[in-house]
Order: sequence, then C-alpha cells, then structure tokens
Amino acid sequence: MDVHAAYFKSCHLLHTIAHVAYCVFGYSRKARAVYYGHIQVYIDLIVFYAAHLNSAALIVAACSGAKQDEAEKLEISSPEGTLSMSFLLQDGVPMYTLSHKGEAVMLPSRLGFELRGTIKAENVNITPSGITKTDRKPSYMFDRDFELLGSSTDTFDETWEPVWGEEARIRNHYNELLVQLRQKDSGRLVNLRFRLYDDGLGFRYEFPAGQELNYFTIKEEL
Repeated sequence: MDVHAAYFKSCHLLHTIAHVAYCVFGYSRKARAVYYGHIQVYIDLIVFYAAHLNSAALIVAACSGAKQDEAEKLEISSPEGTLSMSFLLQDGVPMYTLSHKGEAVMLPSRLGFELRGTIKAENVNITPSGITKTDRKPSYMFDRDFELLGSSTDTFDETWEPVWGEEARIRNHYNELLVQLRQKDSGRLVNLRFRLYDDGLGFRYEFPAGQELNYFTIKEEL
C-alpha cells in the first residue's frame, strides 16, 4: 500500500469511529469526546501525511534502487491481534510503524531527539519580531547512528477499580516490546519501551543510569 492509500484509509477509519460513537451515545459527552478525538487525530494525520510524504517516498526509492543495509526489524501484536507494530533500525536510524487489522495506519516514523548543547544560551537578541539566540555548543542529534544491543517482550493483564469515573472496572491489558540501543559515536544508551493495546499504542524513552547523559534539555522531539 502506498502512502496515499494508507492516509485515506486511515481517515475513512477515523470517520467511521466518530459516526458509530454518535449513533451509540447520541450527542452525549462521551460521543463528543470520541468525535473531537477523531477530529484531532484527523488533523494529526494530515500533518503526518505532509511531513512524512517525502521521507516515505525516499524509503520506497531506496528499497527499489541501490542496495541498502538490511533493516533490523522487531514486531509485536496487541493481545487480540487488532493492532501490530514494527520497530525498524535502518542504517542506524530508529523508526516504527503501526497497522490495524493488516492495514497500515502509521508509515515509518523516526524516533529520537534533538538535544540542546547547553542549558545556558548566549548572543541573546530581543527584537520586536521576537527573540533570537545561539547555543554555546551546537545541538546534538540523538536520532541516528544507533546499534541494537538487545530486545525483550512481555505481556501484562490486570483489572483495577478507579476511585472515580464512568467505568467501575478498567482492564489494563497489553503486550510490550523493550528495545535497547546504543549510539555508536557517543556510547550513550537509550531504551525504547512500547506497549501495544487492542485500542492504542504507547511508548516511552528510558535512559539507563550510570552514564554521562543524566541531565539534558530536549530542544525538539522528532
């Protein structure tokens, strides 16, 4: 499936979810929450589509053109198999993809940060149009030149009772993928922990203790 098809199928799926929510709940608070959530995801998809169209085209061109290093790939599925996720390490660049019932809803998306070179800025210039400054050190890109150190999977299933809310019991059921990476030039370590539910995906960055990278400022998340 090409990037155009994946985009429009995703929009169609989200529109259907919003319509079903309205039919089931009426114009209630829950329906509005689902509907506005649909609108927000729809906007995010448009932004994602525009931002990643070129990078997706480059990936397709690379696959059909000159020989590239084979990507390291790790996969997990949600407990009922509704969602599936792939982690890719292509030429040292970490990425992930997401599919819903075999249909791509998230094309390869890069992971990582741009870190500020220092907490203290210099050459601060305040003008009517805004504030400009430069870092004492150049920004540090923490999104490339990684190698895979290891990985592991796990599953978790519990039901808990919230003190307050619409639901009396909430089930916390997911499959987990832990990816351990090391940046070759700096030796810095980072773990990526993905948790895949039947209705969504969450992930976080973990920085193991005992290394130089214990205090830093994130300039931008990629």
